[in-house]
Amino acid sequence: MADQVDISHWRMIVKALRKALQDRKVEVSEDDLAYVARFFLEHLESRSLHVVPAIPSKRMLEASMNALSASNRPTVRNIGTKRKHRWRLAASLKAAPSWREGARAEGYMPLSPSTALD
Repeated sequence: MADQVDISHWRMIVKALRKALQDRKVEVSEDDLAYVARFFLEHLESRSLHVVPAIPSKRMLEASMNALSASNRPTVRNIGTKRKHRWRLAASLKAAPSWREGARAEGYMPLSPSTALD
Protein backbone atom coordinates (compact mmCIF):
# COMPACT_ATOMS: atom_id res chain seq x y z
CA MET A 1 0.00 0.00 0.00
CA ALA A 2 1.29 3.43 -0.92
CA ASP A 3 1.69 6.15 1.63
CA GLN A 4 1.60 9.90 1.06
CA VAL A 5 5.38 10.08 0.59
CA ASP A 6 5.21 7.68 -2.38
CA ILE A 7 2.35 9.63 -3.95
CA SER A 8 4.16 12.95 -3.45
CA HIS A 9 7.33 11.49 -4.98
CA TRP A 10 5.38 10.39 -8.08
CA ARG A 11 3.63 13.76 -8.38
CA MET A 12 6.92 15.67 -8.14
CA ILE A 13 8.45 13.55 -10.92
CA VAL A 14 5.43 14.06 -13.20
CA LYS A 15 5.36 17.79 -12.43
CA ALA A 16 9.06 18.14 -13.29
CA LEU A 17 8.51 16.30 -16.58
CA ARG A 18 5.49 18.48 -17.37
CA LYS A 19 7.56 21.64 -16.79
CA ALA A 20 10.38 20.33 -18.98
CA LEU A 21 7.95 19.59 -21.81
CA GLN A 22 6.24 22.98 -21.40
CA ASP A 23 9.62 24.69 -21.71
CA ARG A 24 9.98 22.98 -25.08
CA LYS A 25 6.39 23.95 -25.96
CA VAL A 26 5.22 20.32 -26.10
CA GLU A 27 1.66 19.73 -24.92
CA VAL A 28 0.60 16.25 -23.80
CA SER A 29 -2.40 14.98 -21.86
CA GLU A 30 -2.14 13.95 -18.20
CA ASP A 31 -2.39 10.25 -19.09
CA ASP A 32 0.27 10.50 -21.78
CA LEU A 33 2.49 12.44 -19.41
CA ALA A 34 2.14 9.70 -16.79
CA TYR A 35 3.03 7.03 -19.34
CA VAL A 36 6.08 8.98 -20.50
CA ALA A 37 7.19 9.40 -16.89
CA ARG A 38 6.67 5.70 -16.24
CA PHE A 39 8.66 4.70 -19.33
CA PHE A 40 11.44 7.13 -18.41
CA LEU A 41 11.70 5.83 -14.85
CA GLU A 42 11.57 2.18 -15.93
CA HIS A 43 14.34 2.87 -18.42
CA LEU A 44 16.48 4.43 -15.67
CA GLU A 45 15.85 1.45 -13.40
CA SER A 46 16.83 -0.95 -16.18
CA ARG A 47 20.20 0.82 -16.15
CA SER A 48 20.48 0.35 -12.35
CA LEU A 49 19.70 3.99 -11.61
CA HIS A 50 17.15 5.04 -9.01
CA VAL A 51 15.29 8.30 -8.54
CA VAL A 52 15.40 9.17 -4.85
CA PRO A 53 14.96 12.43 -2.96
CA ALA A 54 18.05 14.66 -2.73
CA ILE A 55 17.41 15.04 0.99
CA PRO A 56 16.84 11.64 2.62
CA SER A 57 13.51 11.13 4.31
CA LYS A 58 13.22 10.12 7.95
CA ARG A 59 12.42 6.57 6.86
CA MET A 60 15.60 6.43 4.76
CA LEU A 61 17.76 7.78 7.59
CA GLU A 62 16.34 5.29 10.08
CA ALA A 63 16.93 2.42 7.66
CA SER A 64 20.55 3.41 7.10
CA MET A 65 21.13 3.68 10.87
CA ASN A 66 19.54 0.28 11.49
CA ALA A 67 21.42 -1.40 8.64
CA LEU A 68 24.38 -2.18 10.88
CA SER A 69 22.43 -3.39 13.88
CA ALA A 70 23.35 -6.86 15.09
CA SER A 71 20.13 -8.41 13.79
CA ASN A 72 20.69 -7.17 10.22
CA ARG A 73 24.28 -8.23 9.60
CA PRO A 74 26.10 -11.51 9.61
CA THR A 75 28.46 -12.29 12.46
CA VAL A 76 31.73 -11.26 10.91
CA ARG A 77 34.67 -10.25 13.02
CA ASN A 78 36.07 -7.46 10.84
CA ILE A 79 33.74 -5.58 8.55
CA GLY A 80 35.37 -3.13 6.17
CA THR A 81 34.20 0.44 5.78
CA LYS A 82 33.29 -0.16 2.13
CA ARG A 83 30.97 -3.00 3.03
CA LYS A 84 29.35 -0.94 5.80
CA HIS A 85 28.67 1.90 3.38
CA ARG A 86 27.24 -0.56 0.87
CA TRP A 87 24.86 -1.97 3.49
CA ARG A 88 23.77 1.51 4.59
CA LEU A 89 23.16 2.63 1.03
CA ALA A 90 21.21 -0.52 0.15
CA ALA A 91 19.00 -0.11 3.23
CA SER A 92 18.43 3.57 2.44
CA LEU A 93 17.47 2.82 -1.18
CA LYS A 94 15.10 0.10 -0.04
CA ALA A 95 13.37 2.57 2.29
CA ALA A 96 13.24 5.38 -0.29
CA PRO A 97 9.86 6.53 -1.62
CA SER A 98 8.63 4.32 -4.44
CA TRP A 99 7.44 6.06 -7.58
CA ARG A 100 5.76 2.78 -8.57
CA GLU A 101 3.57 2.76 -5.46
CA GLY A 102 2.71 6.41 -6.01
CA ALA A 103 1.75 5.77 -9.63
CA ARG A 104 -0.38 2.77 -8.61
CA ALA A 105 -2.16 4.88 -5.98
CA GLU A 106 -2.86 7.53 -8.62
CA GLY A 107 -4.24 4.87 -10.98
CA TYR A 108 -1.51 4.99 -13.63
CA MET A 109 -0.11 1.48 -13.20
CA PRO A 110 -1.79 -1.91 -13.03
CA LEU A 111 -1.10 -4.13 -10.05
CA SER A 112 0.55 -6.71 -12.30
CA PRO A 113 2.13 -6.29 -15.75
CA SER A 114 -0.50 -8.52 -17.41
CA THR A 115 -3.42 -6.37 -16.21
CA ALA A 116 -4.43 -3.75 -18.75
CA LEU A 117 -5.44 -0.22 -17.80
CA ASP A 118 -8.84 1.09 -18.82
